[in-house]
Amino acid sequence: MSIFDKAVDRRNSNADKWSKELIKDICGNPNADAFWVADMDLATSPLIKEVLQKETDLAVPGYASHNSMLPNFIKFVEHKHGWKIDEEHTTYAQGMLHAISLALNIFTNEGDEVLLPYPVYQPFVHLIQNSNRIVKRFDLTQNNGKFSFDREKYETISEGCKAIMFCSPHNPSGVVFDSSDLEFILSLAKERGQLVLSDEIHSDLVHPSAKHYPMGYANTSIGAKCITFMAPSKTFNIAGEHCAFAIFEDTEMLKRYKAAQKRLFLYAEGYFAGTLAEAVYSPENYQFLDDLDSYLEENVNVMETFFKTELPCVKMANAKASFITFLDFSDVWDKIVADSKKHPEFYDGDHYILSHFLGHYACICCNDGSWFGSGYEKFVRFNYGTSRECVLEALNKIKKAIESL
Repeated sequence: MSIFDKAVDRRNSNADKWSKELIKDICGNPNADAFWVADMDLATSPLIKEVLQKETDLAVPGYASHNSMLPNFIKFVEHKHGWKIDEEHTTYAQGMLHAISLALNIFTNEGDEVLLPYPVYQPFVHLIQNSNRIVKRFDLTQNNGKFSFDREKYETISEGCKAIMFCSPHNPSGVVFDSSDLEFILSLAKERGQLVLSDEIHSDLVHPSAKHYPMGYANTSIGAKCITFMAPSKTFNIAGEHCAFAIFEDTEMLKRYKAAQKRLFLYAEGYFAGTLAEAVYSPENYQFLDDLDSYLEENVNVMETFFKTELPCVKMANAKASFITFLDFSDVWDKIVADSKKHPEFYDGDHYILSHFLGHYACICCNDGSWFGSGYEKFVRFNYGTSRECVLEALNKIKKAIESL
């Protein structure tokens, strides 16, 4: 029996994922089971428990240095992705969104256009707009629930942009981009003088049947202006400890970045963030991650079989990485909209129609597709980072909800 076969019950914790208030806001039913926010209900590495217990027993989380954190991260990246990065080109940052936002504000100007692939993780939009930059929308090509990268469309839409903000692997579709697509993006960026910012927070959870190529690795022979961002938060389910790493190609850019961190006093990690990062990137944790990646892919295989045999009217997106994916309800969308008119008491007008349908009829909470951009209201983002038993239970609830229409 796998340690992942029993979901961790987080209902009585401070976890946002199981907050009745937040769940009600998303799906209208505060008692719905949580399949939304991007953290897992799977057991963390035994090493994490061991480290936390040790620090809890000490009970003095004071000032601390974590000298092995960066070297362990660098060794891990080489082990996991085959990318040999230089410690002199890498810096710690206090969380992924902070790390990207700081780079955007340093290396672009107000009024610059920044390309974003859609469907998009909504904070990226806010990050750009709050910095007085302009979002340039690029929609991944969608066909029968699956998403792909269209080079010709990208070349046209990205023209004139000062920066490319990429999410690789892609959230929420689970697309893992080909190395040739990354090289195309980078070559075009070099030609046009564009900065490429690559959020790779989901990269370590690429499933065994797929292969992730870090943007910085693909850039080795190209030399575009590129910053690759990685973090342990999704990988090892420690999202509450804000920790990230920024890997630069250009040492002068790194100097400017670190100088800005110093001015803002944002260059040092917190006690537990550093302690956990130092631990999770150690070699003794490698096997745990391999086992987790395999379990998540097996969950996907079960889901694909279920939708194919039991619920063909719902299509699943690529789901080649991490523990979140888009589900396409286009085939039953008209029935769901009709139900929202017939039973308005279960819905919030035209706001989050699909997530409210699932909240009331299936008693599960998923992120509504419209949160990821206009035009995606027929999708929900489903979190399969839980036990297989819980995943199958949720799928059966979805099936019964649709059959009730």
